[in-house]
Amino acid sequence: MAQPAYDFTDGTFHFFKTFGRRPGSTLGLIIWTALLYAVLFGAIFAAFAPLFGVIFEAASVGRDPTDAEVLAILGSTWLGMVVAIFGSLIVVLMIQAAWLRLLTHGRVAPGIPFRFGADELRLFGVNLCLIALLLIGYIISVIGFVGVVAGFGLGAGADSSSGVVGVLAGVVFGLLMFALFVFFALRFAAAPAMTINEGGFRLFGSFAATKGIWGWMLLSYIVIFIIVFFASSLVYMLQLGVAMFGLADAASFFDALDKEADAGAVLELLARPSILIGVSIVILLQVVFQIFYDAVFHSVGAYAAVRHGAGGTLEEDISAPPASVGDAPGEG
Repeated sequence: MAQPAYDFTDGTFHFFKTFGRRPGSTLGLIIWTALLYAVLFGAIFAAFAPLFGVIFEAASVGRDPTDAEVLAILGSTWLGMVVAIFGSLIVVLMIQAAWLRLLTHGRVAPGIPFRFGADELRLFGVNLCLIALLLIGYIISVIGFVGVVAGFGLGAGADSSSGVVGVLAGVVFGLLMFALFVFFALRFAAAPAMTINEGGFRLFGSFAATKGIWGWMLLSYIVIFIIVFFASSLVYMLQLGVAMFGLADAASFFDALDKEADAGAVLELLARPSILIGVSIVILLQVVFQIFYDAVFHSVGAYAAVRHGAGGTLEEDISAPPASVGDAPGEG
């Protein structure tokens, strides 16, 4: 059965349309995502806190930490660091899967919306394959660039123009490789969302979902990039305003840094309520914007995945298969 036509408005603003249909679910997922990020960052900080303490203590007396001190801390905290790193990977997968469920199924799992099961494992496999393909492409690009520059430069002779010819050839090759990267990135864009939407490992299946529409998807991403650019500028201005307000009564903060104040003085300065509130707001704004950024850029691929699986029609209220949302973690 023929797929529905690519609707540029729906594809570009799929996240915003999902938000309009499911404002409570979207806001709830934003809050849960922010909380999970807070737990993640707290765990990472706790794992690396002893190392930071050694570095800060050494800096407070005007010296660098010795190799023995660093190795001693790493030897005693390596298990916590490994757990934090692997925990970060699991958290990122759970967050990505939860957002893709919302963007494809139109809902989130009840209660705590994060799961770790079959969906997340398949999503990990897809992401790993995409990273591997990206790495292979990067290696091929670097080797090809060096070969083109050297080949055209030597072929032009030993005069002064040989270097210019080689550089121009390298620029043309670089632009070609960038165009190929964009093309394949668009063709694979639906793979993570299809993996969640169809409950199976989907990688090259994304080619079917993006067939004939990758040009429209490119336009959608360009519009999204413009939206994100202006949104990031607004967030930056808000953060700058909050930071300036928080430091309004702490002009000595910069003096303390310039004059190498002791650790106690710097910590006392950073513990001021105005600075704590300002830093908290700045971090919160950044986390919320990062969540928005990730969701918006996933939304085009999610729309393509939903369009591909629509069976000839694309309903506004998309329902999830019963087994995909709200099941026990072991079932994804």
